[in-house]
Amino acid sequence: MVSKENEGEEEIWSSWLLSPEILDQSPSRKDGVKEEEEKTYRRRTSIFIEEVASSLKLDWQTQATAQVFFHFFFAHHSFRRHKRFDVAVACIFLSAKVEECDDKNGARHLEYLITKADKLWNRKAGNTYQGLVKGSEAYNTLQRAILECERNLLHTVAFDLIVKKPHEYLVNQIKELVECNFVEDSMKKNFGRTTMHLLKMSLRTSLCLQVIPPFISAVCLSLAAIYHDLPKPTVGDQDGNVIEWYQLFELDFDSFQCITIQIVEALHVDAELVGAQEFQAKLFANRIIPKPFVERKNSISSSHTNKTSSISSSSQTSKQSLPPPPPPPSSTTTVGLDSTKTHEIKRQKC
Repeated sequence: MVSKENEGEEEIWSSWLLSPEILDQSPSRKDGVKEEEEKTYRRRTSIFIEEVASSLKLDWQTQATAQVFFHFFFAHHSFRRHKRFDVAVACIFLSAKVEECDDKNGARHLEYLITKADKLWNRKAGNTYQGLVKGSEAYNTLQRAILECERNLLHTVAFDLIVKKPHEYLVNQIKELVECNFVEDSMKKNFGRTTMHLLKMSLRTSLCLQVIPPFISAVCLSLAAIYHDLPKPTVGDQDGNVIEWYQLFELDFDSFQCITIQIVEALHVDAELVGAQEFQAKLFANRIIPKPFVERKNSISSSHTNKTSSISSSSQTSKQSLPPPPPPPSSTTTVGLDSTKTHEIKRQKC
């Protein structure tokens, strides 16, 4: 979804997109790191970046930029050869400078950032862990390692420090949906909160390296509409044509499904959204998520959380003959949103 306002940003987007071959044949994969293991490393370290950002009261721009830096770095370097902690702290340190964070947050002061991050990383040790002492050999070694990581990071991104995030397009997109009466004004707050949460899930994956930011925000908006049971949009003349939410943003079903699967996978593993299981069952019933994915993730989540709850609606739906995915619009329709032009989506195979 490339509006006229965003046409000049295509070059910025493309510099961060990587081909499926690069992502599938990453240095980590060549070093024997399995796909699921790499996903776990990305997800857990992204959560760690969120926690450090929260403890330092950093804004979402700084946090999101750090996460994009992190994903891009490990698309070109191996998890076997670089410590996740060192790289994550280096990403936050660089992001705080790029986004011109307020000095009072402490993220631009490496000493404060290291001690804060170190305590969070080792919090499972409890009171037995005393933390790093400035000037100690351990502290100095870690500081040198993080500064070295920052230099490697700058070379990896080729000193390209302009990062566009999906969040930047969200406000205008929601505003347009409200103005076109697709979302009621009374729902705007909850709708926006849900969308922001789904965007947070997307940054725990490598989607930022696969898909341009407006597509990610468009998918999150579509999923938020499904989550809140909003009626499907009607476009066209007085009679109107009822279309799927993703079609409103001129996304094709395959692209929508590919992005959705990765977001819902992160959402399901972390189970941070109220009614997440029912939401998954709804997506499955509409054939947005394939059955094997739902069953596999439910079993993984159950083993991690020791929960025995099941999704009865999913099991009932699986016995029925489900309809095919909704077809694309039969003709081009003006929907009130900015007109878009075709843009190649570079993404991993789902």
